[in-house]
Amino acid sequence: MAVSMLQLSRSGAHVDVETSRSARHCVGDGGFWNLRKRDCSLHQCGGNCGAERQHQRSVDSFLSRFSNADSRKRCEKLKRSPADRPLLKFTVSSVQETQKAASLLHDIYVGAVAGATAGVVVEAALYPIDTIKTRLQAAHLGGNPSLFKGLYSGLAGNLAGVLPASAVFVGVYEPVKRKLLSVLPDQFSSIAHLTAGVCGGGISSLIRVPTEVVKQRMQTGQFVSPQSAVRQIVAKEGIRGLYAGFRSFLLRDLPFDAFQFCIYEQLKISYAKRGQ
Repeated sequence: MAVSMLQLSRSGAHVDVETSRSARHCVGDGGFWNLRKRDCSLHQCGGNCGAERQHQRSVDSFLSRFSNADSRKRCEKLKRSPADRPLLKFTVSSVQETQKAASLLHDIYVGAVAGATAGVVVEAALYPIDTIKTRLQAAHLGGNPSLFKGLYSGLAGNLAGVLPASAVFVGVYEPVKRKLLSVLPDQFSSIAHLTAGVCGGGISSLIRVPTEVVKQRMQTGQFVSPQSAVRQIVAKEGIRGLYAGFRSFLLRDLPFDAFQFCIYEQLKISYAKRGQ
């Protein structure tokens, strides 16, 4: 850093100091101290009087503000020309957009993990009850499956479908809900929850319906493994066989998902308001 000897004058008192060009540039000719290049000189008292010592301490304190790179950077920022301001605004806007995208990805990730975990736990715990229900329905239609034998038949294959379906549902529901809540007024929050539930249920049904078809046919004893069930269904009925009952599934589950999560969210909001 280029330095030069500067003379500081105040009320006739002169003190020699070393400072950087950046300090002289920031202070300018009209600053509190008058800085001029000159030879070294001291006050007539030799620098021993109290006023001169106080003066010296003030000078040292003032110059210390320009002794590091951060101070020089702040100085340059203050002197930035108006032409640089659009670039600064663009940079700030870019940072904000990046933060929003990162926050959205975080919400999707957390929602997917939480949804997948919850779906697997619930399905494993209630699978025997679902098996009995399916077999009772099959018996009513003329089938003759054993009611309590192999209550966990097809559980592994079902979990393989429930895990991604639950992850997709919550992974879609949370960001859609967040986006709608940021756009709609507070009194229309129920619309945001209903819409998010329909979106999550509709997209996840692309995984849930084939999983449900394979599960039910295994529960009734038609197949011994999920792999053989998928192969034989596709071979005999095509891909459409895996989506048998797709429309009826949507008519049942989409309203269920929408109203379930809407009521859940509205109860949370009401409880939070009561606690305030």
